[in-house]
Amino acid sequence: MVLGVLRSESFEGIRIDSYIRQGSSREGLKVVEPNEFDAMLEFHIEGLEGKISEESILDQYNRHVSGFCFMNINGVDMADLSSQYPRLVQRGVFKEQDGRIRLSSRSLYESVFKSMVDKATDKIRASKDYLEIMLRQLLESSKIEYII
Repeated sequence: MVLGVLRSESFEGIRIDSYIRQGSSREGLKVVEPNEFDAMLEFHIEGLEGKISEESILDQYNRHVSGFCFMNINGVDMADLSSQYPRLVQRGVFKEQDGRIRLSSRSLYESVFKSMVDKATDKIRASKDYLEIMLRQLLESSKIEYII
């Protein structure tokens, strides 16, 4: 249900494929009640497959910083991106820096994915299915304790 609603809230050019099956609960690392779950989504920016390359980030000693990189967009310019992905450009997803066009993961997260998740959450909460699920959980979890 969530994946379908997220797909319906997608921005132009963003294609959400599937969940990536990992996270603390899935890996058996959840230490408290399972009332929240991590979700990682595989996504693509259509038309940019094969045009995105990874560039290592170096520290002050010219060593690679593990786990961090720049995502460069090759073979296109900002005018191309503006015409193909106007909302993504407007939200700062693509940045020109040092003569390169780079994908801004911060803007992608803050301006695109958070918006998609917020809209999807609102839509799910307003749906009949959500109300039925919440009611069922409430009924299954409610207890009446008698103290004598």
